[in-house]
Amino acid sequence: SPDVRFEDVVRVKMTKVEQRFEVDPLFMKTIEPDTLVVLSAMPSKPVTLGAYVDKGYVVLLADGGQGLPLDVTIKLSAIRAGRRNVRFPRFTRDEMERNTLFWAHWNGG
Repeated sequence: SPDVRFEDVVRVKMTKVEQRFEVDPLFMKTIEPDTLVVLSAMPSKPVTLGAYVDKGYVVLLADGGQGLPLDVTIKLSAIRAGRRNVRFPRFTRDEMERNTLFWAHWNGG
């Protein structure tokens, strides 16, 4: 993806038909406001399930509440702080060389 995105995967226990879970506050500090989305919400049992973001919380909705309680694995994605509307950023040759040296050194090269 040309966007610089942060992702998080969390597993929560759902016990009610509609349930809210706070997103990790540290994760929220690292992302652009209003870019957080739920990419997936996978229940541990075959139930109809929806999920959306509301003010730093993930809201889960289970159809009819059958199959509760259940575990739900949620994948979140958001644009990194300071990178909104920055796609394919341009870098200088000097920045490229410093980046190459950094990664070569980090990798034992």
